[in-house]
Formats: sequence, C-alpha cells, structure tokens
Amino acid sequence: MVQLHQASTLALIGINILATCVNGSVGPPSSPFIIPETRGGGSTKALKRDDDYLSHSTSTSLPHQDIITADDDQSLEQPRTSLLGESHSSSQDGDAADASTLFVKKKDGRLEPIDKQKILRRLQNLSDGLNLSFLSLPKLATSILLGTYPNVTTTEIDTLASETAASMSTQHPDYGRLAARICASANHKSTPDTFAEAMLLLNENGQGFVNNEIADLVKRRGDEINARIQDERDLELTYFGFKTLERSYLLKSDKETIVERPQYLWMRVALGIHCCKSLDESGDAFTTEEEDANLEAAFETYDLMSRGYFTHASPTLFHAGTTHPQLSSCFLVQMSDDSINGIYDTLKRCAVISKAAGGIGLCVHNIRARGTFIKGTRGVSNGLVPMLRVYDVTSHYVDQGGGKRPGAFAVYLEP
Repeated sequence: MVQLHQASTLALIGINILATCVNGSVGPPSSPFIIPETRGGGSTKALKRDDDYLSHSTSTSLPHQDIITADDDQSLEQPRTSLLGESHSSSQDGDAADASTLFVKKKDGRLEPIDKQKILRRLQNLSDGLNLSFLSLPKLATSILLGTYPNVTTTEIDTLASETAASMSTQHPDYGRLAARICASANHKSTPDTFAEAMLLLNENGQGFVNNEIADLVKRRGDEINARIQDERDLELTYFGFKTLERSYLLKSDKETIVERPQYLWMRVALGIHCCKSLDESGDAFTTEEEDANLEAAFETYDLMSRGYFTHASPTLFHAGTTHPQLSSCFLVQMSDDSINGIYDTLKRCAVISKAAGGIGLCVHNIRARGTFIKGTRGVSNGLVPMLRVYDVTSHYVDQGGGKRPGAFAVYLEP
C-alpha cells in the first residue's frame, strides 16, 4: 500500500509540472533559440526555430537560460562583423557567408574578403588547353578555400593552390600542369615586366651578380631583346620542372627574392654564351656586325631552349651572363702527390671546383695502401679510406653553387 501511495503521489506531481509548462509560466530549460527583447520596457518577443519546441510566451525567461540580448527586431538582419572588423551581410549564400569571415591581404596591404568565384575564375583562365573532362575545378577551388586562414596573402594562396593541384595529379596529369601554370602565373606577378628591367636590377649598377656586358647590352638593345621573350612558354613547364628552376636556377636578389622568370633565364644564358667575351679574350668591344651576328645566334639558342629542344649543363645555367662565368660541368683531377701537401692541395682544388658547381672525377691510384711504410715519420700509412672520408665531408660542406646542388666527387683507381 505504501508503494502504491508513493507512485500516485509522483504521478500527480508530474501532471502538475506538465500543466504548468502548457500554461506558459515556465519555459523549457536552457533554450538558446529564444532571443528576448526588453527595450523600452516593452513586451518580450521570441524568435522560434522549432515551433514544436518553442512558444510565443510573454513571460520572463528563467535566469539559467542562454539568451542573446537584441536592441530591436531588425538586429538579426544587420551586417555581421568578421574577426577582422569588416562587416558583411548575413543574407549571402552559403559559400559567400563562409568566405566573408576570412580576408585576403593584397600586395598593397588592403584586406578583401576571400571570394571562391575569383579563385574559380583564375583556375579557369589557366586551364586553356587542358582536358576539363577530367578536371573538377569547383572541387579544386573548394579545397583551396578550405586551406585558407585569416589575413592569408595572395602569394600564400597561390602556393596553396599549386600544391593542392599538384596533390591531385595522381587523378589526372593535367592537374600537375595546372599546378605548374599557377606557379608560373605567380612568378610573373612578382618579377619585373621585361627582361631588361630584370637584368639591370640584378646588375645593381655594376655591384650585382649579372655581368656588366649584359647590362650594357640591354641598355642599348633592350627593346629588341624584350621583343623576343615568349612569356607564355612558361605555362608549358611541368610542376616538378618549375619548382626545380625556382629552387636553384632562377636568380634572386640579395633579399632572396626571385627576380628571373624561366624565359629570362634562357635569354640570359643565350646572351652569356654568345655575347660576352671570355676572361682570356681581349677587352675590345664587339663591332656592330659582330654584335648583330651574336644576337641572332643568341636568339636562336634562346628559342630552342625555351621550346624544350635542348638545355645546357647546370653550371652554364647558373653562371652564364654573370660575374662568375664558370660554365663547365665536369672536371678530371689527379692527386698531386702521395704526401700531406699533395693530398690537401688536391682537396683545395676540388673544393674550389665544387664551389663553382663543377662535378669532379678524382684519380687516387698514386696514394699508398694501408700499412705501407712512411719514411719521413718511420710510421705506416692509414690507406685510402680515411683520406676519402675527408674528401667526402668536403663534398658535403662545399656543395655545388652554395646549396644549389650536392657536391659530386667520383673517385677512381687504376686496376
């Protein structure tokens, strides 16, 4: 009987609570969707998101409810403010609403909202000639947008876009070509508009890395040379090829900013080969006829290289047209003598060659074997292996071109 009485009591309590809720005197606990208005002592209004759950109650919400105070009925339609302090209407479509919370920092410092459609249009403009049947540009644009963050720069967006496209090249090779075109387009935006401007910038009035002969030539015949540059051929490079040129071959300023475009590289190399005198030639200037002939030869070389018919060795690409015109790629060196002086003199020669981006073939057959008697010290030789460790460490320390390529020493013994 006691249990039955307790059950009846609990049932009555439940009925009373339900009746209270229906009459509106108590709202549902923790109702984050209700936005009351108390301006001017007026009646409280509520915004419903679920008619089955919320009612137009005029009673005051419980203190423990999560509420958002609004000044008037139009507060929900006012522009919302992003993290960066600029406002954008909340009535935009889904993509625009997401993008309005993020801003891109332009080169002049201005902040603009990231626009997915602008990204998509840029991808479409760079996709000419690609097989769009296998490329999903909207999907790529969405992936790029997801990788952005507040105050991202245009350069960082270009890097993100190229890396995202390159990561999709396993789906179709044209994604890789598109990635390369994004890189080339970004390179064109950040480099001088003409070849002559780039060379004069790198020459730095005779104090820079580009040869004075190249600087004088572009001052006199810059318009003619600029007219031969075919910038659109940069769009035909592969992603791996462009990133290799960007990492090691395109000349940079003292601030590590890339100044050259791939087409400028080919033209600099061509002019350096045909229009610059070697160090062992006389200092007399070319005659007008010689200069014209040299320029035509340089234009032919540029045209063939830029179209991918052939290329020169890396040291030629590094140094042609510069103040250090070391264009040779491979050197054969013989050990000077089987002595401390001979071994370390040869090591110095190898280091100097490696500094100038040369690869070395080293003959060491005249070095005595391990255990061989040394007359000067009355000791025995440690042999080839300890000596070659020293050469190996040197090849790592003095790499080719100052970090452009690893050093390369090939050691040979006669049978």
